[in-house]
Amino acid sequence: MKQNMAISPQLAIVIALIATAFPAAGKELRSPKNVEYKECLLSQAKECFEDAETANYPFVMTAEQGSIKRTKYSFLLIHGLSDSPYYLKDFTESISEFGYNIIAQRNTGHGTHIDELESVSYKDWLEDADEGYKLAKLLGEKVIVVGFSTGAPLALYLHETRKDVGGAFFLAPALKYSSILGFGSCVARVAPGSIKLATKEYGKVGGVRYQGIPLGGVCELSRLVDYVEDTFDPKFKVPIFMMASLNDDVTNQVETANWLKERMIDKDYYTNWRDQEEKSPLSYFLLEGKIIEEELRDFDFTGINVLSTPQKVTHSGVMLKTQGFGGASEVNPYFSHVERAIKGFVREKFGYQSDREPGLH
Repeated sequence: MKQNMAISPQLAIVIALIATAFPAAGKELRSPKNVEYKECLLSQAKECFEDAETANYPFVMTAEQGSIKRTKYSFLLIHGLSDSPYYLKDFTESISEFGYNIIAQRNTGHGTHIDELESVSYKDWLEDADEGYKLAKLLGEKVIVVGFSTGAPLALYLHETRKDVGGAFFLAPALKYSSILGFGSCVARVAPGSIKLATKEYGKVGGVRYQGIPLGGVCELSRLVDYVEDTFDPKFKVPIFMMASLNDDVTNQVETANWLKERMIDKDYYTNWRDQEEKSPLSYFLLEGKIIEEELRDFDFTGINVLSTPQKVTHSGVMLKTQGFGGASEVNPYFSHVERAIKGFVREKFGYQSDREPGLH
């Protein structure tokens, strides 16, 4: 279902600025610089993703049809490698009730043809994040950055380089990545006759995700993680939420969790979402399948909520409640618990745009 809006002068200005931020590009890299942002309503968040033709589009989601009113916060959503804004559809629906404007960018090399990930550079993604943040600032006084997988180091980059970041979500974050895998993919990328697809197949999901991941894309992710790690030493003074699976088949989430916890400044910012009285250094929700005691022997679970799940929750499916177009993607059968954690965190840390919660009169 497409959502069409009558364009007000205010909205026309924002759309014009978006067009300026993302001018038409050349033939080699077509996204996101010449892709149109679709307009959706917070009250119809689910419908925003039901049209197959525009499912992978970047989007602007606001409360009022035909106009944009700046909210206290805006959410900037940054997707992962090989997928699109569609993979944050269930997160978007979860936060839509709070009344904050939402914008989701689509990173260069995504949403068109898989070969484009062979031509992209991680610096393109940094530029995408910079432009996405500029647009998010038009929509909110402060910006809450949300990074899924590859989007996480981009969200961290914005936290370190922008002064108006009001909070951050790191979802299955690719902040700790195998240096061996990264080096190998970069070598294989330029080797004559090399295999262009990574061995892991994610399944063809309509137009919302590529069927595989070119080694060029894997290489650039590794370079991005190295850049962020070598350049920044973050100290978090804003609310931080991390959500991941211990069974993550792509990145080391235990190491990531410890790394984030060590960089918290004001522990009073971080409250356990299950117990409002219990203060904790990191407010996040960690899924686990089969815990191997030896691997977690030195891990401090203070302030971490762990849900024991009888089946594995994968990296790519951790933020999906339902299957995407093509029906071939992994999903998280325990997403209702994740959704509860997300809503509890937003409610406690940022509140609602209006003075009253929905349903109160």
